Amino acid sequence: MAFDPRRRPRPQRTGPRRVVGGLRPVPLEPSDRHWVAQRWLRILDDAPDARALTEGLAYAESGQTRSVAVTAGAVRALVQGRRPRAYAVSLATTVLTPWAWDAIVDSILADTALSASLLAGELPTRIEDLAAPTGAHLVAADLAEITPTCDCGAGPGAWCKHAVCAMRLAADALHESPMSVFLLRGKDPEELRDALRRRRATLGAVGGATLVYPTRLDLPEDAVAPPLEDALDRFWEGDPAAIDAFDTTPDPPEPTHALLRRLGPPPAQPGGPERPFPLVGLLASCYDRISEEAAASTEADAPREADGPADPRVDDGG
Repeated sequence: MAFDPRRRPRPQRTGPRRVVGGLRPVPLEPSDRHWVAQRWLRILDDAPDARALTEGLAYAESGQTRSVAVTAGAVRALVQGRRPRAYAVSLATTVLTPWAWDAIVDSILADTALSASLLAGELPTRIEDLAAPTGAHLVAADLAEITPTCDCGAGPGAWCKHAVCAMRLAADALHESPMSVFLLRGKDPEELRDALRRRRATLGAVGGATLVYPTRLDLPEDAVAPPLEDALDRFWEGDPAAIDAFDTTPDPPEPTHALLRRLGPPPAQPGGPERPFPLVGLLASCYDRISEEAAASTEADAPREADGPADPRVDDGG
């Protein structure tokens, strides 16, 4: 049988197919990473397969990741290997129940500083303490809380090199958007912040509201109202002398700028994150100036009201 070069076996590919414009790890020092990203990177240290860990990190460094996204309950990525089609990788986490999220929201509302931080887009480390009663961590603490799946044939729960590669790039995604950890537990970050705003407004409207400018009524010591039954015939007449003795001057608010404190920083900062405009401080200064002008105007008008009409066109009967 004559040799046919067309039937020569094709050599096996020894390395993955190169990806043009693939995602690569962000070069940052560990101390410069957000604590959520640091937690995910530390999880990789416990990977059971040393070879898969080494090869997966090499895949990440060489840009074999086509895409990575944090979705509800899982990180999903496409990692290019030796075959033409990229491998689909999923890193699934446990989604908390609606009742667990209600408990977490209640705990956040009970902590004013923490609530303000979350509404400002920050994620303090002590947020973890609030998820503890639900029996789960907000941020995965070990490999047991993440279930990898890859269509390379490694099987569910196996940490293949493609799953390791996806895990490494997921840490960078969480560094860029730490609030995405809520999405991994089944809660959209924006929905959570909206829920916090609604609950804070509800609590303020039901039983928790206080007057920003409480009215102070200083009654004479001898002002004792008669029983209602004895004053029915003259109920609507009133007592001009007693009314004149009331001091209705508003006290300064305590705390100051209650509305601004409740609303918090605006969601979109004028000037961008690099050069934020101090909008809240400017509004606070405007409110103070308006209050001062109103108080000064009231004091200036008081003598004219006592002496008679200030307008010369008004005939006072003289």
